[in-house]
Amino acid sequence: MLKFSFYILIISFFASCQQHDFKTISVKGNIKNSARQRISLISFGATNNVIVLDTCTLDTKGNYTLKSLKNDEELYAIKIDSMPEIWFVNDTKEITINANIYEYKSYQTIGSTASQALHNFISKFDSLLIVQKNKQATIDTLYKQKEKDSIINIAKEEKKSIKSLIKDYSTNTIANTNSPALKYFYLFYANKVSAIDANDIYKMVQSACKQFPRSNQLSGLKNSLSDIVKSNPKLFLINEAAPDFNYIDTSKNKISLKTFTGKYLLLDFWQSNNSDYKNQTSYLSETYKKFKDKNFVILSVSLDSNKTVWQKAIKQDSLFWIQVQDTLGFKSDVVKKYHLSSLPYNVLINPTGKIIAIDIRGEELREKLKELYK
Repeated sequence: MLKFSFYILIISFFASCQQHDFKTISVKGNIKNSARQRISLISFGATNNVIVLDTCTLDTKGNYTLKSLKNDEELYAIKIDSMPEIWFVNDTKEITINANIYEYKSYQTIGSTASQALHNFISKFDSLLIVQKNKQATIDTLYKQKEKDSIINIAKEEKKSIKSLIKDYSTNTIANTNSPALKYFYLFYANKVSAIDANDIYKMVQSACKQFPRSNQLSGLKNSLSDIVKSNPKLFLINEAAPDFNYIDTSKNKISLKTFTGKYLLLDFWQSNNSDYKNQTSYLSETYKKFKDKNFVILSVSLDSNKTVWQKAIKQDSLFWIQVQDTLGFKSDVVKKYHLSSLPYNVLINPTGKIIAIDIRGEELREKLKELYK
């Protein structure tokens, strides 16, 4: 009877294995100039932590074979100590990856359509980054040689064009893939090199998590970006509607965000005893004079608690644009809404009431306004 029960148990086990149909993935290939080195097959968990799936030692010719159970479509990588990770997607059971330590970026992926798309993305992306870096080097050289502003401006425009091209390429590639693993990698890579604004990346990741709710890697990326949001939430005000406010200016006029509808508004927070702000007032005055006839206004919000001190500072520093005071200082609701933690601080709002830049001053502010008024 016991013997019969044992056979029944064995038969049940194999039947269970067949029902579950455990999937495996095999990654093999050749890594030139790396004989006898250790190579690992790795993945990434829900917290973006590295998970080692398998390891082996390359043979004398650099050949290797790595195996693991295959999860839902995810981003994997192979890694040896003397070379960066080679990323790929586990979209098939057998994948061949060949590489050369001395020509890492020319690695070859065979048997995986998604992995080839990933390789093409990296190649294109990195070539654009090199062009952008070279353009910046040209600009630095022109400044050192004290070239004419017109020549420097041409170089700056060329750099902006490349930056825009990188952003468009990243955005389109992310939008056009239906692979959760590729979506994860493209978002991760674009965020790593700041190709897309952090707030836009975060929104894309949120959307991707809804599209692929089973992807632990996308969930992990969302969680890590959420930590950034908590540590620096003002980054994520960009492209959002500016929070409204109600003030009374020095001429006893009621001031709200609607007052500036149809205009570019620089919402400028300051305090009379702040030396950093005083150092930039003359530059801000020049910028205002240059653009005030082009639909540009400034609203300065003082966080001074003393009205007399505030009014005296306005006269001393010749602040001749719209001035209001918030006597609650850093306890103000407006301060909280705009995530203000230190001074000076400003927010640039477009004619439709959306925030388009944060903490922008000096030459950066002028360049932004020039761009807007083209």
